[in-house]
Amino acid sequence: MVMNGSTVGGAVSPEKPAVPPVVPQLRIVEGTNVRSFQDFLELRGARKDEPILLRNVSFTLPADRFTLETLAEELKDLKLPEKSLSAKQGRNASQCTLLLADQGKEEVMTAKPKLRDPEGCSFQSLAEKICHDRLYLSTRSGKARVHRSGSHLHYDKVEDPEGKDVLVTAFLERVPFPLFLPEDSPCQVAFWMGSEGNNFGLHTDLFTEQFLCQHQGTKEVLLLLPEDAGLVDPFPFLETTLYYKSQSRTVRNLKAAAARETLTLRMTPGDVLYIPFWWWHEVRTLEGPSVSTTYRFHCEDADRFLKVMNLFYQFHKTAKEYGSGRLAAHLRSFFIHALQDRNMQGKSCLSTFPITTGALCFALGFLVASWVKRR
Repeated sequence: MVMNGSTVGGAVSPEKPAVPPVVPQLRIVEGTNVRSFQDFLELRGARKDEPILLRNVSFTLPADRFTLETLAEELKDLKLPEKSLSAKQGRNASQCTLLLADQGKEEVMTAKPKLRDPEGCSFQSLAEKICHDRLYLSTRSGKARVHRSGSHLHYDKVEDPEGKDVLVTAFLERVPFPLFLPEDSPCQVAFWMGSEGNNFGLHTDLFTEQFLCQHQGTKEVLLLLPEDAGLVDPFPFLETTLYYKSQSRTVRNLKAAAARETLTLRMTPGDVLYIPFWWWHEVRTLEGPSVSTTYRFHCEDADRFLKVMNLFYQFHKTAKEYGSGRLAAHLRSFFIHALQDRNMQGKSCLSTFPITTGALCFALGFLVASWVKRR
């Protein structure tokens, strides 16, 4: 075997020069004249899978009007729920969240952030705590609950006795949004407020296109989409539901190869960042307080993917509980073999994802049901 060359006619050909890695480039454009969704589509063109940073974007209202100080004054008497609440808590269908994450002295929040309860305080009191206690507020609507109607955002509100949506309702009435936000696509809206140094950690929002709008403060955003998913060190989906987060928590802890593929940018008031499907991102507040809004558009594959992951998890969990564990090991090898074989053909397994996800869901669901029935 020749390690550094190949044999041609009995002679050893010289080693081919190494191909330098392709360094990704971030598109930064002037957004003043991007005043409709059609304008944005023409700007994006065929490069759908690349992020774009738009500067000086035209909003329905001045972007810097939506600040923590202004909101604290306007909503000073607004009472918050007693507890931080996720979408999985409670029995109503609002799917809203209201979370206060406490980063403490950590450089980056842990994968399962320490939560602090609002304890029924006013929003004005909460705003002061965000500034001085290094808290990070995250509150969002349910999926596809918000849609644009002219210069307003319409919220499909449902009954929420726990009050998780109290801030979503108040913020949606006041938030400036880009003129190019589409009118015919319902979305999820998320609001983010934090002090200097806040960092929620490296993660991906899976099959979600989104616009991140900066209203106050300065943020650093790190973006990457490596072909080798191992470079972002995700939590293993067969062991935990945190597979959309990085075990390393920050790009600074990743391998050098990942650092070379990372796009780095700064966002100031008036900036909008377009993030395509699956891009991993880490957002850190450089100058606070910071206020941002995200408009998320989930494609059909978002729900399909979650179903596939949940079925994989349950199927593997059942297999581990059977016998000595050899079956679970074989199944892991079985799926890895199929994916590796697909890549060896020079084709991306994601290119057939919309076609195969339905079949995978059906097959895995059938196997899980059959397995449980047999036991």
